[in-house]
Amino acid sequence: MLRQVEILKAVQDKLKKLYPLKVYLDEVKEDFETPCFFLKLIKTAIPHNIESNKCLNDCLLIIAYLALKGTAQATDLYDIKDNVTAAFWRGLQVKDRYLYFEEVSSDTDTEEAEIVYIQLPFKYYDTDFGEKEELPKIFNIHQQEKIRETKEIHCESENPGKLTKEQVLEIMRLEKESGVFNHSEEKIEQLKGELENG
Repeated sequence: MLRQVEILKAVQDKLKKLYPLKVYLDEVKEDFETPCFFLKLIKTAIPHNIESNKCLNDCLLIIAYLALKGTAQATDLYDIKDNVTAAFWRGLQVKDRYLYFEEVSSDTDTEEAEIVYIQLPFKYYDTDFGEKEELPKIFNIHQQEKIRETKEIHCESENPGKLTKEQVLEIMRLEKESGVFNHSEEKIEQLKGELENG
Protein backbone atom coordinates (compact mmCIF):
# COMPACT_ATOMS: atom_id res chain seq x y z
CA MET A 1 0.00 0.00 0.00
CA LEU A 2 1.36 3.38 -1.03
CA ARG A 3 1.14 5.92 1.80
CA GLN A 4 0.55 9.66 1.31
CA VAL A 5 3.61 10.49 3.41
CA GLU A 6 5.77 8.43 1.02
CA ILE A 7 4.43 10.38 -1.96
CA LEU A 8 5.06 13.73 -0.24
CA LYS A 9 8.60 12.64 0.74
CA ALA A 10 9.39 11.72 -2.89
CA VAL A 11 8.09 15.14 -4.04
CA GLN A 12 10.15 16.88 -1.35
CA ASP A 13 13.33 15.05 -2.43
CA LYS A 14 12.79 15.99 -6.06
CA LEU A 15 12.17 19.67 -5.21
CA LYS A 16 15.31 19.80 -3.04
CA LYS A 17 17.37 18.62 -6.02
CA LEU A 18 16.05 21.62 -7.97
CA TYR A 19 16.21 24.25 -5.23
CA PRO A 20 17.92 24.03 -1.82
CA LEU A 21 14.89 25.49 -0.02
CA LYS A 22 12.70 24.43 2.89
CA VAL A 23 9.69 22.30 1.96
CA TYR A 24 6.70 22.48 4.32
CA LEU A 25 3.41 20.66 4.45
CA ASP A 26 0.35 22.81 3.83
CA GLU A 27 -0.68 22.50 7.48
CA VAL A 28 2.16 24.84 8.57
CA LYS A 29 0.58 28.30 8.85
CA GLU A 30 3.25 30.34 10.64
CA ASP A 31 6.97 30.45 11.50
CA PHE A 32 8.15 29.43 8.04
CA GLU A 33 11.11 30.87 6.16
CA THR A 34 10.67 32.26 2.66
CA PRO A 35 11.51 31.50 -0.08
CA CYS A 36 10.07 28.00 0.38
CA PHE A 37 7.75 25.35 -1.02
CA PHE A 38 4.48 24.09 0.43
CA LEU A 39 2.99 20.70 -0.41
CA LYS A 40 -0.60 19.55 -0.22
CA LEU A 41 -2.02 16.18 -1.27
CA ILE A 42 -5.77 15.67 -1.64
CA LYS A 43 -6.78 12.03 -2.01
CA THR A 44 -10.15 10.42 -2.69
CA ALA A 45 -10.21 6.63 -2.29
CA ILE A 46 -12.84 4.98 -4.50
CA PRO A 47 -13.56 1.29 -3.81
CA HIS A 48 -13.03 -0.53 -7.11
CA ASN A 49 -13.28 -4.22 -6.28
CA ILE A 50 -14.38 -5.11 -2.74
CA GLU A 51 -13.69 -8.83 -3.21
CA SER A 52 -9.97 -8.23 -3.94
CA ASN A 53 -9.58 -5.10 -1.72
CA LYS A 54 -8.73 -3.04 -4.81
CA CYS A 55 -9.10 0.73 -4.57
CA LEU A 56 -8.71 3.58 -7.07
CA ASN A 57 -7.03 6.64 -5.54
CA ASP A 58 -7.91 9.90 -7.28
CA CYS A 59 -5.32 12.47 -6.15
CA LEU A 60 -4.36 16.09 -6.59
CA LEU A 61 -0.85 17.19 -5.63
CA ILE A 62 -0.44 20.94 -5.12
CA ILE A 63 3.02 22.51 -4.96
CA ALA A 64 3.15 26.16 -3.91
CA TYR A 65 6.30 28.29 -4.12
CA LEU A 66 6.41 31.37 -1.87
CA ALA A 67 9.04 33.95 -2.78
CA LEU A 68 10.64 36.35 -0.33
CA LYS A 69 8.21 39.30 -0.29
CA GLY A 70 9.22 42.04 -2.68
CA THR A 71 12.28 40.25 -4.07
CA ALA A 72 10.92 38.06 -6.88
CA GLN A 73 10.82 39.30 -10.44
CA ALA A 74 8.06 38.06 -12.75
CA THR A 75 10.68 36.22 -14.81
CA ASP A 76 11.90 34.40 -11.66
CA LEU A 77 8.37 33.10 -11.01
CA TYR A 78 8.08 31.88 -14.62
CA ASP A 79 11.43 30.09 -14.26
CA ILE A 80 10.15 28.35 -11.11
CA LYS A 81 7.00 27.24 -12.99
CA ASP A 82 9.02 25.93 -15.94
CA ASN A 83 11.61 24.11 -13.82
CA VAL A 84 9.08 22.41 -11.53
CA THR A 85 6.88 21.47 -14.50
CA ALA A 86 9.89 19.96 -16.31
CA ALA A 87 10.84 17.98 -13.20
CA PHE A 88 7.38 16.45 -12.71
CA TRP A 89 5.62 16.16 -16.08
CA ARG A 90 7.04 12.67 -16.75
CA GLY A 91 5.85 11.38 -13.38
CA LEU A 92 7.34 10.47 -10.03
CA GLN A 93 9.08 7.39 -8.66
CA VAL A 94 7.74 6.51 -5.18
CA LYS A 95 9.43 3.43 -3.71
CA ASP A 96 8.66 0.57 -6.13
CA ARG A 97 5.79 2.44 -7.84
CA TYR A 98 5.77 5.05 -10.58
CA LEU A 99 3.04 7.70 -10.60
CA TYR A 100 2.04 9.35 -13.88
CA PHE A 101 0.57 12.84 -13.72
CA GLU A 102 -2.40 13.46 -16.00
CA GLU A 103 -1.29 17.07 -16.52
CA VAL A 104 0.78 19.79 -14.91
CA SER A 105 -0.88 23.19 -14.61
CA SER A 106 0.62 26.29 -13.04
CA ASP A 107 -0.57 29.72 -12.00
CA THR A 108 0.91 32.80 -10.35
CA ASP A 109 -0.65 34.89 -7.58
CA THR A 110 1.02 38.26 -7.08
CA GLU A 111 -1.87 40.07 -5.37
CA GLU A 112 -0.92 39.37 -1.75
CA ALA A 113 2.46 37.68 -2.23
CA GLU A 114 4.64 36.24 -4.95
CA ILE A 115 3.24 32.69 -5.09
CA VAL A 116 3.44 30.04 -7.80
CA TYR A 117 0.86 27.23 -7.71
CA ILE A 118 1.47 23.98 -9.56
CA GLN A 119 -1.25 21.33 -9.68
CA LEU A 120 -0.59 17.72 -10.63
CA PRO A 121 -3.62 15.39 -10.78
CA PHE A 122 -2.96 11.64 -10.84
CA LYS A 123 -4.65 8.30 -10.19
CA TYR A 124 -3.34 4.97 -9.02
CA TYR A 125 -4.70 1.64 -7.88
CA ASP A 126 -3.82 0.16 -4.53
CA THR A 127 -4.66 -3.01 -2.64
CA ASP A 128 -4.27 -4.59 0.78
CA PHE A 129 -5.95 -2.20 3.19
CA GLY A 130 -5.49 -4.47 6.19
CA GLU A 131 -7.28 -7.73 6.75
CA LYS A 132 -9.66 -8.77 4.05
CA GLU A 133 -13.21 -8.93 5.33
CA GLU A 134 -14.90 -12.24 4.65
CA LEU A 135 -18.14 -11.75 2.80
CA PRO A 136 -20.98 -14.11 3.73
CA LYS A 137 -21.53 -16.91 1.24
CA ILE A 138 -24.73 -18.79 0.51
CA PHE A 139 -24.14 -22.52 0.36
CA ASN A 140 -27.65 -24.03 0.20
CA ILE A 141 -30.88 -22.52 -0.88
CA HIS A 142 -34.11 -24.24 0.18
CA GLN A 143 -37.36 -23.51 -1.52
CA GLN A 144 -40.78 -24.80 -0.57
CA GLU A 145 -43.64 -24.94 -2.97
CA LYS A 146 -47.24 -24.99 -1.93
CA ILE A 147 -49.67 -25.78 -4.68
CA ARG A 148 -53.29 -25.01 -4.09
CA GLU A 149 -55.95 -26.85 -5.99
CA THR A 150 -58.63 -24.65 -7.41
CA LYS A 151 -61.94 -25.70 -8.81
CA GLU A 152 -63.88 -23.92 -11.43
CA ILE A 153 -67.57 -23.45 -10.76
CA HIS A 154 -69.96 -23.10 -13.64
CA CYS A 155 -73.25 -21.60 -12.62
CA GLU A 156 -76.17 -21.47 -14.89
CA SER A 157 -78.73 -19.00 -13.75
CA GLU A 158 -81.98 -17.78 -15.20
CA ASN A 159 -81.04 -14.34 -13.96
CA PRO A 160 -77.47 -13.58 -15.27
CA GLY A 161 -75.30 -11.57 -12.84
CA LYS A 162 -77.17 -12.85 -9.77
CA LEU A 163 -76.29 -16.14 -8.05
CA THR A 164 -78.74 -18.40 -6.32
CA LYS A 165 -78.45 -19.22 -2.63
CA GLU A 166 -77.23 -22.74 -3.47
CA GLN A 167 -74.54 -21.39 -5.80
CA VAL A 168 -73.20 -18.98 -3.17
CA LEU A 169 -73.13 -21.71 -0.52
CA GLU A 170 -71.30 -24.04 -2.94
CA ILE A 171 -68.69 -21.33 -3.65
CA MET A 172 -68.17 -20.77 0.08
CA ARG A 173 -67.82 -24.52 0.69
CA LEU A 174 -65.20 -24.86 -2.07
CA GLU A 175 -63.28 -21.81 -0.81
CA LYS A 176 -63.20 -23.29 2.68
CA GLU A 177 -61.95 -26.68 1.39
CA SER A 178 -59.19 -25.10 -0.72
CA GLY A 179 -57.88 -22.90 2.11
CA VAL A 180 -58.51 -19.55 0.43
CA PHE A 181 -61.67 -19.00 2.41
CA ASN A 182 -61.14 -16.16 4.83
CA HIS A 183 -64.64 -15.32 6.03
CA SER A 184 -65.45 -15.64 9.73
CA GLU A 185 -68.33 -17.81 10.90
CA GLU A 186 -70.26 -14.62 11.72
CA LYS A 187 -69.78 -13.37 8.17
CA ILE A 188 -71.04 -16.71 6.79
CA GLU A 189 -74.20 -16.52 8.91
CA GLN A 190 -74.73 -12.91 7.81
CA LEU A 191 -74.40 -13.89 4.13
CA LYS A 192 -76.78 -16.84 4.58
CA GLY A 193 -79.33 -14.55 6.23
CA GLU A 194 -79.08 -12.03 3.39
CA LEU A 195 -79.56 -14.81 0.83
CA GLU A 196 -82.63 -16.19 2.58
CA ASN A 197 -84.22 -12.74 2.91
CA GLY A 198 -83.33 -11.52 -0.48
